[in-house]
Amino acid sequence: EHHHDDLEARRRTAALGKLSTFILDSPNASLVGKQLMGASAEDREEILLDVFQDRRASTLEGRASSLLLYLNWFRTRHGVDTPVLPFTEDSAYEYVRGLWLERKPPSRGSTFREAVAFAKFTFGAEGSDEVLCSRRVLGSSLRSLEGKRLLRQREPLKVGWLAILERILMGEIDTYSV
Repeated sequence: EHHHDDLEARRRTAALGKLSTFILDSPNASLVGKQLMGASAEDREEILLDVFQDRRASTLEGRASSLLLYLNWFRTRHGVDTPVLPFTEDSAYEYVRGLWLERKPPSRGSTFREAVAFAKFTFGAEGSDEVLCSRRVLGSSLRSLEGKRLLRQREPLKVGWLAILERILMGEIDTYSV
């Protein structure tokens, strides 16, 4: 249990570092960015811990990764002098459409939209509504998902098979006689 808690704490710290990188790229375009700018380094860590306290490390990791993928794409497109925030519908659409055209993983566009919603509700990223309300961004992310192969699962176990399996596990049936 203790090892699991340490691992979770390390994952959380790493994810918070990534989120901090994204937020501080354009600190004046989010509520939390403004709060971080007016705080000492020690207080910044506390602010981030408080802001994201109710989120699991796995959620933070996923959202941070998606936002950093967008940040990296944005940097190659617009250079380092253009702030990534506020989000703009044009850039978001160009990004999501590019994911589809470049045959990136099908869920990456919808994951990006989830990350934008996360950015809106957790750290107050400006421009989020413009992206989340965009039918172009939504449609392009859905189009990417159309190509995603359906999950193919085995047929579920029948009750009789399960009963036999249980008897084998209980040692009531010799596995060689089945």
